[in-house]
Amino acid sequence: MLREHAGNARGIGAVMIGTTHFTNAVVQRRDLAEVAAVRIGAPATTALPPFCDWPADLAALARAWAEPEAWTGMTRIASQDAPAEMVGITVADELVVHGWDMARATGQPYAAEPELVDAAGTFLGMFASPDAPAGPEVPFGPSRELPGGAPALDRVLALAGRDLSWPAG
Repeated sequence: MLREHAGNARGIGAVMIGTTHFTNAVVQRRDLAEVAAVRIGAPATTALPPFCDWPADLAALARAWAEPEAWTGMTRIASQDAPAEMVGITVADELVVHGWDMARATGQPYAAEPELVDAAGTFLGMFASPDAPAGPEVPFGPSRELPGGAPALDRVLALAGRDLSWPAG
């Protein structure tokens, strides 16, 4: 960034790097923006409404799936009809597991809402198996064993075949 500004830091208003990179990349569908509004916590950030800097279509999608009725009946995904609940738990799995992947790869802490973790667990419970083959050609590798009483997020990640001891970064 300093090279871009020819060593003149006065042209840089602020630089903030953190766990928002994954979200920003998803929202923008490719790169990070020069400016993003991120709500970290109240009371200082309550002036920023949810999704205020998201593209309108993605904000509408997130708002729609927040409504309980969105999880009932049929919906369309990948040009085909599917039960809305199945689509919802599939997306929850994608967000929880790949959010953890990105956090682990970048050395960031990770937490997910309990409802998302539960939905991801429901999805993985239908497909995960310790006998699954491993490799890039299969959608789910073998699930991993965890001691009893492990936190829900750890159980979901183990079902997805993630090794919780993988080093960060």
